[in-house]
Amino acid sequence: PEPTMKPSEADTVSDVAYRIIQYLEQHPQATDSFRGICTWWLRQTESPLPEAAVARALDQLVLEGCVDCHQAPGGERLYRRRMH
Repeated sequence: PEPTMKPSEADTVSDVAYRIIQYLEQHPQATDSFRGICTWWLRQTESPLPEAAVARALDQLVLEGCVDCHQAPGGERLYRRRMH
């Protein structure tokens, strides 16, 4: 079983998920890897977001059907807005 998150961690994951959705609303054709999302979609002037929070947010968005994840020919996972 996955360990439960502390309230502050859950807030961070929710914030990251919200920011990813905002980015995709502004850039509906965007597709990127986990590293690209951390670097470009979520770039900020403050301290970087924890990668674990970004990973959990992406997993949450995939489960909710907001984001698609597929594997590129080289094996890297790519994420994009789910087209309804």
